[in-house]
Amino acid sequence: MNRPVPKRVAAQLDRPVHVSGPIRALSRMVGNFATFSGRASRSEFWWAQLAVLLLFVIPVLLCVIGGVVGSAWVEQKAKETEAGGEPAFMGPTFGDSPGMALVVFGVMLVVMLVIALIVPSLSLQCRRLRDAGFSGLFLLLNLIPYLGPLVLLVFAFLPSAPEGARYDVPQRRAATQVAAGS
Repeated sequence: MNRPVPKRVAAQLDRPVHVSGPIRALSRMVGNFATFSGRASRSEFWWAQLAVLLLFVIPVLLCVIGGVVGSAWVEQKAKETEAGGEPAFMGPTFGDSPGMALVVFGVMLVVMLVIALIVPSLSLQCRRLRDAGFSGLFLLLNLIPYLGPLVLLVFAFLPSAPEGARYDVPQRRAATQVAAGS
């Protein structure tokens, strides 16, 4: 049963929040899933980045644990193979180890998270650029290897600019309605 989002809540997603936390920032990032209009404050952007980083910790830990378990298993099996007199090339491989399942599961989780968060992350980055007074087209800097993401990182640290207010969606709608005489 889908309930419509109240206008009050929808309007709150359009404006930057200057005091935020990781949970609120992540919910706003997901709530503005593909909204490239409006603005996002520095705190909203960085809290969301921290939340995304924390989401990736578990799958990466699964991969590391799987790698350690798999390596220890291969080493133990290799010693058993040498003791049995078999040639080294017939020994166990990492693909045979029980740790491989953890690595595969961790990689699958990372891929799913990347797919699920790519559009919300780009829209949040676009809104952050607008809050700093830049055009959202600066997102194209991501296509320049090394230098482009570094420039965008510097832009993300810049404070909110008064010029960014021109990207506020409700403000534009209100100005249009006043000009039309509604």
